[in-house]
Amino acid sequence: MTGILSCLWHIEPLCPPEPWHPCAHCGTPRAFRPTGKVRLNANGRRLDAWLIYNCTRCAATWNLPLVDRVPVAAIAPADLQAMTHSDPYWVRRHLFDLASLKRHATRIDQPSGVRARCTPALPLDWSDLSVTLCVPHPVGDRLDRCLSGFLGLSRSGVATLCRTGGLSLLSGALNRPIRHGTSLHLKADALITDQRNSLATALSLET
Repeated sequence: MTGILSCLWHIEPLCPPEPWHPCAHCGTPRAFRPTGKVRLNANGRRLDAWLIYNCTRCAATWNLPLVDRVPVAAIAPADLQAMTHSDPYWVRRHLFDLASLKRHATRIDQPSGVRARCTPALPLDWSDLSVTLCVPHPVGDRLDRCLSGFLGLSRSGVATLCRTGGLSLLSGALNRPIRHGTSLHLKADALITDQRNSLATALSLET
């Protein structure tokens, strides 16, 4: 086996947050799911822009404010083009802006589920992993749930692995949501072959 391998685990949530907002059709606050589209309205030389959401129950539309009567000349050309074409990367960045969502939502749900990849690629004969998590967007999953999925273990199995020294947390906590910069150490000899294979498969997915 190889020696200690230092690597980054890039973790991305599968789904963006779902803000709760009063639904005009349901008559009560509901979770809203983003459509990935931007709505624009030009009034003279000023621009309004919204992210379009749909109610998860009735599909009624709610528009989350992005830009409010801002002079077009004051908007960066790259941002204007991204809004005009509902650029998916630009939109995704704003879908995860929790500070903005909290100003307009009564509550925010963060759906579970992540995808991941490892850089450099995880070799089959690794012995020790020194890991730093790269988490560019907020993730709702707890660290123990994420690790249980990666390793093919139950959450109690992950806790046991931690107690017996196969998993060491250098920062972060098992019972807290995954955070950017969390670091941990894994020992291959504490895992069975199926668990090592499960980890390699989980971390080979493209974000």
